[in-house]
Amino acid sequence: MKARNLVAIIVLIVIVAGVFTTWKLFNSNNQVSVDDLHENTILEEIKTSQDKKIKVIDKKNVDDKIIVFYLDIPLSPSDEYDLSKTDVGFAYFEKTFSKWTKGHSGEYGSIEAYLIGNDKAGYTYEIFPSDEETTPSLILGVVTDPTIQNISLKNNYNSKIREVNYIAHDSYRLWYSTLEQIGNNSNTLLVNTTNESLTKNID
Repeated sequence: MKARNLVAIIVLIVIVAGVFTTWKLFNSNNQVSVDDLHENTILEEIKTSQDKKIKVIDKKNVDDKIIVFYLDIPLSPSDEYDLSKTDVGFAYFEKTFSKWTKGHSGEYGSIEAYLIGNDKAGYTYEIFPSDEETTPSLILGVVTDPTIQNISLKNNYNSKIREVNYIAHDSYRLWYSTLEQIGNNSNTLLVNTTNESLTKNID
């Protein structure tokens, strides 16, 4: 009887391990495409108030996920380009079998208020720490000053410098980057303009 129970347990373990391995292989080989994530799905998951709407700016592949960048703008066409009434945000989407689910996400604004809060330096930023092991923390901002040529991030622990990513939109650019570490002055922002180079500790 004990031997029979032991065999049953072993068979159950083998079955569970097989199912788990198959699931992992399916997901690792199931490379997602930005075209697979439709706007209707995005709008169902990202909510806003009744007097505003979500405007998807871009979608990017990040490993086995898709990150969506968007603006939260007024419904009124006359206010659509008013940065004092516009928020900027992002959301990671992951596909498990046939279903899309929203993961790590964040939003901030108004853009105009952040520009003022950053001493009218012509750019904004906000850090969004992630509590998901498979999704890195993200820094997201907007550049409105055309004299800003590029922005980069310096990791203060290993001195590595890397350029951020840009998304052009109307008269300004969204910029973003993942962060290896956050907190304890671990990152410095490097901003190069046509006239000068600026540095700023950001966390």
